[in-house]
Amino acid sequence: RHDYSLFLQVERGPVVAYLGAMSLYFFILAIPLSGNMFGAWLALTLTFLRAQVNEGFSSLRYEHLKNFLRLHVTKDGDLEIFALGLNKVPKRWVKDPLWEGSTQEASSRRNRSGLLYEDGGFPKPITPSWSWDRPSKWTPERHSKRFDPEIIDYTLILKTEEK
Repeated sequence: RHDYSLFLQVERGPVVAYLGAMSLYFFILAIPLSGNMFGAWLALTLTFLRAQVNEGFSSLRYEHLKNFLRLHVTKDGDLEIFALGLNKVPKRWVKDPLWEGSTQEASSRRNRSGLLYEDGGFPKPITPSWSWDRPSKWTPERHSKRFDPEIIDYTLILKTEEK
């Protein structure tokens, strides 16, 4: 059984000293030690067991080995999921001289409705950038096969019929 009157008998000085000592213990010893133990565990499992690759590389802040998903809905309504991976990410970029995006935007103006109006005033649908031959304004300074993405995994989810 807890007696609340015993708590009221404790003076403020020892309580503040105890809380200060515990704070120093956590900030100086416990937090860095547990962080280093977890990091060593990730490094060992990544190096020797070849496990927990996502957790290991995300905590290392390694600039290469990036992965992302690309989703594609087919005309039949099926969902294709591509897991793409980059082994090396380029560090130096230059403007792509073959990029056509600025000339496409300069030749027409955008209306609030999302349509592009040509100089004749007739609306035409916006051409999405993913359908361009050169969708990016930037290209790596030196092109190498190391910078090409590769398909890591592929999943197809078939459209289900509604009842």
